[in-house]
Amino acid sequence: MKRFKMFTITALVFVLMFSAVGCNGKDEKKVDGPKKEEDKVEEKIDLKGEPVTFVCNWELPDPATEDGAKVWERKKMVEEKYNTKIVYETVAYDDLVPKFTQKSLSGEPIGDFVVLLNNWAFPSLVDKGFFQPLDEFIPKDDDRWPKNMRNVGSYDGKLYGISDYVGGATGFFYNKDMLKREGLEDPAELQKKGEWTWDKFLEICKGVTKDLNGDGKIDQYGLIGVPANLANLFIESNNGKITDISSGKPKLTVAEKNSMDAIKFLSDLYNVHKVVEPTPEGKWPDYNGSFEAGRVAFTHGEYWEGGQHKKNMTDNYGYVYVPKGPQATDYVVPNTNLSMWFVPKTAKHVKESIKVFEEWMEFGATEKSFIKSLENDHMVDKDSVDTAIEMSSKIGLCNYQAYPGLNEKFHEAINKISRGEEAPNTAIEKILPELQATIDAVMKE
Repeated sequence: MKRFKMFTITALVFVLMFSAVGCNGKDEKKVDGPKKEEDKVEEKIDLKGEPVTFVCNWELPDPATEDGAKVWERKKMVEEKYNTKIVYETVAYDDLVPKFTQKSLSGEPIGDFVVLLNNWAFPSLVDKGFFQPLDEFIPKDDDRWPKNMRNVGSYDGKLYGISDYVGGATGFFYNKDMLKREGLEDPAELQKKGEWTWDKFLEICKGVTKDLNGDGKIDQYGLIGVPANLANLFIESNNGKITDISSGKPKLTVAEKNSMDAIKFLSDLYNVHKVVEPTPEGKWPDYNGSFEAGRVAFTHGEYWEGGQHKKNMTDNYGYVYVPKGPQATDYVVPNTNLSMWFVPKTAKHVKESIKVFEEWMEFGATEKSFIKSLENDHMVDKDSVDTAIEMSSKIGLCNYQAYPGLNEKFHEAINKISRGEEAPNTAIEKILPELQATIDAVMKE
């Protein structure tokens, strides 16, 4: 469901992007300054009627609608300029990878651009040679492209995934009014000073965890969340990873020191400090429900979950990075659901198609739409909006969901740790052979 949500957001922002373009540029008169001698003459591209095909799991909007009409008007303009046809081939979400793999193995064309989750592409599909590297077509000094695109779209030193905007945000929502009532520091202010750390986070969680009515039962807690999701966030915030592909080959790193320190920190939150609201065994944590009811101070979430909080909460809330662990040098934004466009090995006229992509996507428009959605739909204060915007520049790819079965085994182990059934070292050591086997299976396919 979460992956589907991510693709749905991508499609929605696509519509908003062209709406913003149409509104911003329709009535403005452009005055050209004097032409400099060093200005390059734009290379004329003629695709001689050949289509540029985008394969994804959404359709272009209805041209009969106001927003749709703007998209189709721009489509016509780009088609005429390059003598091409922009084609959107819609493939069901669950069929994207099987269809792409089948056609790649047979050498049958499957469009010029295919949208895929990075976890689908890296490392398996790229390692099989199914994509074309794009470094020669997109210079590193071309500042139209997102600054962090190469960071999340590259594998083994080569650029494969591209996008007009690498955005989104993952962090902690917190109850501002609760912290104010308890006389505790505001994480947003700590974050501005670079002091939003695990120690401060624990201090605040301990400060709010209490029995409010004197019945001997704790009814206000510091934190709630999905244990394995929290584990990944803390691992990344301590300069660790569950799996790592930075060397060009997947490596299991969950048992390394930085990662294990994070898992031990999470275990202590549950079992030593007892600041996490308990969830009955076998139940999925109702982290949004508990947070919105004012029973907990913190919960994890992607930026779009703020829209639900805005509708359902009485208290004011804020949004901050995951606090920094002792091994971190900066705040990080782990992303497991990032999707980008990839160029299949069967694609022709790649250079020309990239030019069409650049003009069709209209750089900057998606970012404006993202910021507008933050301001209007998801956040309630300027600090939270500013944080979510800044997060886009710090997105890092979490790759552990690329290996079927690994995520489930990790969840099981972390659940046992959170319930105090097994010590962190014991639980992780037990599953290491199974985790490695999931990686080996993917790389041998």
